[in-house]
Amino acid sequence: MAIKHLPKILIARKNKAEVNHCDLKRRVSIKIIYGLGNPGSAFVKSRHSLGKLMVSMYADSMAFPKNWPSTKENLTLVLSTSYMNDSGKQLKKISNDFVRKVSPLDKIVYVVVHDELELDLGKVKLRLPGGSHRGHNGIRSCQEFLGKESFYRIGLGIGRCESRNREDVSDYVLSKFNSNEMKLIETDIFHKFCNILQQLQLSIET
Repeated sequence: MAIKHLPKILIARKNKAEVNHCDLKRRVSIKIIYGLGNPGSAFVKSRHSLGKLMVSMYADSMAFPKNWPSTKENLTLVLSTSYMNDSGKQLKKISNDFVRKVSPLDKIVYVVVHDELELDLGKVKLRLPGGSHRGHNGIRSCQEFLGKESFYRIGLGIGRCESRNREDVSDYVLSKFNSNEMKLIETDIFHKFCNILQQLQLSIET
């Protein structure tokens, strides 16, 4: 997948300030980016798995290691391997693993990337910690296991189908993007996603 003109982004920088005169360790901002989506080839490039697709594209563009979770410097990318309703369990496990490994002085920042019905395809929005899950079962699960105020969110618009019938909506979110939609995802939407990551990086580090 060729992605050109990638903006400069995100590999985390260490804070240069010393914690105190007695401790030479530096406070580090460790970022965990978690892409939501259902497991299995049947859901690849489906609307409900757009978060997972976006994080995978980012990993490819930035030459992250191919193993998952994939870490480069202070940034770890994670693809959900569970069904949407259980997304929080995996995130909580990863959180516990990192808390055991890092210094108490370090700050761990979680960013959950997900599809969003309320945004049109092409729209990308950063949401601060807290707020409603807006009916998204993956976000609901992450809030349940990690806490409502514990993570940022990047919502990727997929738009709504005309019908409000529950089965029709389910069929819609599980349907796959067509070729024109994929071109938009690989160019405009991906660049918007990267720019939001860059803005978030700057706000975290300052």
